[in-house]
Parts: sequence; structure tokens; C-alpha cells
Amino acid sequence: MSEHLQHHQLSDSTKSLRQLTPARVASDTIGVSLKTNEVIQFRQDFASTKDALAHSLDIKSIQEEINDSGLDHLSLKSRVENREQYLLRPDLGRILNDASEIKLTSGSIHSNVDVCICVTDGLSADAVNHQFSNVMTFLLPKLKKDNISIGPICLIENGRVAISDQIGMFMKAKISIIFLGERPGLSSPESMGIYLTYDPKIGNSDANRNCISNIWKNGLKPNDAADILFYLISTSLQQQISGIALKDNSQPITQLKDR
Repeated sequence: MSEHLQHHQLSDSTKSLRQLTPARVASDTIGVSLKTNEVIQFRQDFASTKDALAHSLDIKSIQEEINDSGLDHLSLKSRVENREQYLLRPDLGRILNDASEIKLTSGSIHSNVDVCICVTDGLSADAVNHQFSNVMTFLLPKLKKDNISIGPICLIENGRVAISDQIGMFMKAKISIIFLGERPGLSSPESMGIYLTYDPKIGNSDANRNCISNIWKNGLKPNDAADILFYLISTSLQQQISGIALKDNSQPITQLKDR
């Protein structure tokens, strides 16, 4: 029977397309089945995705990097008690627990800043562990040069995007920014996203936010992400807007592709 199975030949155009994306485009087959190497690669990528969901934020290393940059930091937690609950109860990841609320409202935290920066694991802690410091290396000099004030960087365990609204509100920041791991796909388990919101407050919707996504070694580079983020911060402060009202006109897409 096997001698009647034919190897499906990929066209030149399909081969070219596969060179442009890590997505599974026109997978190689024999007969009606995937080739062994395709199956093995799928299982490997699926395992990497499951690992990404389970890993934790490397808080100690990130704290050391923040200290080296001369900034302060705060360790906070959402109302999530464990990783399983984080996946099942997204609502609890959007709110600080009682101890963290007290810490932020005690009056001892530097507030009334331009920018509040939050860092959380999201759905792929490894993305933040690998990408956060790289982006900050390019971003911080730009903020300092323009005298844009930054509050203590908030490290949150098991946080969701909206938790930055509550933190930014308590810190009386003009803008809240949150770095977190994006939903891991089968070809991008270490992709980080950044969300920016002007006038952070509980109840903001996603329409109030700007998002920079796909930041990792095979996607948007850290320097490009920092350039876009700085543009959004500067424009948001000047125009007092964010979300659908704020467009990213920092540089054309073709320019990003060439870098």
C-alpha cells in the first residue's frame, strides 16, 4: 500500500511563502498524512506552548535589572491564587489583592508621575523574562532625555492587562503601561506585548488602549518596539489621548521591515 502513496510536491510560490512566516503554511505530506518531521515539529511546538503557560515571572532577575537602571520597583499580586486559577478566572487577574492595594495607597509611594510601568507574566512569562529588559534598555534613555517622569516599576504576579488601570490610578499617573506575555501560539511562545493607556482608571475598555505586539526574536525587535512606545508616550502626553484616538505614525511599516 505504501508504494501507492505520493509525496505532495510544494510549488515554488508556496516554498517562498513558507520562508516568510513561521506559521504552518502548506505542511509537507505523504498521501493524506503529514510527514514525520512535521508531526514531530508540531508536538515540540505544542509542548513549548504548554510550558509557556506554566512558567513564572523571573522576578529576582528583573528586580536586579531595574536596580541597575537606577529605578525603584514594587512587588504586587493580583487576586489570583495559583496558575490554574489564572487561566480559569481572567477577572481575578485584573484586580490587585488587598495587600497590594494597601501598599499602593499607603502614601509612601512616589506618585503624580507621567508614566507608570507595570510588568506581569500574562500568558507567557518567558516572553517577559527575555524581552522586557531589552526594550527598556532602548526606552529609558529616551524618557530621561525628555524629562518624562517614571514611578516605581510594578512587578505583578498573575496579572492581566486591565490591572494596569488600577495601579496607574492609585499612582496618579498620566499614562499606565504594562508589559506582558502574549497568548503563546504554536510558533511564537515567547512573544511579548505592551499596552498603553492614558488616564488610567478602573473601567477603561480596550478601546482606550494602544497595543504593541509580537515583540520577540522572530518578530518586532526591541529597539523598534522602544521607538514605537516612546512615540506613543510622547504623543499621548501631548494630546492627552490613547486608544482608537491615537494612531501610530512613528514610522512606515516598510522601514520597520528593512531594519
